[in-house]
Amino acid sequence: MLSDSKRCLLYVGAGVAAYLWLRRRSSSSHLPSTDFDTFLKTPAPARKTNKASATSFAAFLHVQPEEPCSTDFASFLKDRSSGAQQGAQQTANNSTLAEQIPLDAVPVTVIYGTEYGFAREIAEKLCQQLKDTGKFWPSLINSADNPDGLPQLAQQQAAAFVFSTQGDGVPPSDARDFCDWLAAGKCGPLTQLTYSVCALGDTTYTHFCRCGKQLDAALAAAGAAAVVHRADVDKEDWS
Repeated sequence: MLSDSKRCLLYVGAGVAAYLWLRRRSSSSHLPSTDFDTFLKTPAPARKTNKASATSFAAFLHVQPEEPCSTDFASFLKDRSSGAQQGAQQTANNSTLAEQIPLDAVPVTVIYGTEYGFAREIAEKLCQQLKDTGKFWPSLINSADNPDGLPQLAQQQAAAFVFSTQGDGVPPSDARDFCDWLAAGKCGPLTQLTYSVCALGDTTYTHFCRCGKQLDAALAAAGAAAVVHRADVDKEDWS
């Protein structure tokens, strides 16, 4: 048998435990659930934001500035483009000034015909050597760009021809129309023209430097005067 004091304590303890349990249940019913499923199902409460001072990314995309900022990417591109154009124009002006023909320089037209680029390389070197003398001013012309000929050749004072021979003595593919134009005498009289021919070929072929030889003959037939004898260059000497 329990004594009265122990029975009293037991009643009090049971009452306190029941009170605490009811209080905890009552308070927990007002708190949001913290389990993960409830978190997914329960939408987050909307925040009150000031539209004028919204800092979310969505607000940033929707809120447009009243005036375009001078530092945005479009302005950056425009500024860079404008600066590049000004720089290009300045470079072009400087190049024009640097490339002014000296008054006492003799203009020389350098014409080339090439299949693999060797004749062009020699023609470019020739232009540079002529320019370095300070006495001549060369103009480089690709015969492939003039399939209908070069009518202004009749007004030139001096010209140099650098042409290679392909296969069985034929001109380079892109230069054949020009060579045909010259060989047919369509250039007209060239009595005021002085010239030289650098013919590139391969001695292993029967028609060595045939293209250059034909050009030399056509120029002479038109009345042009050779400054120096034609130079026939073997592939072994320039490859």
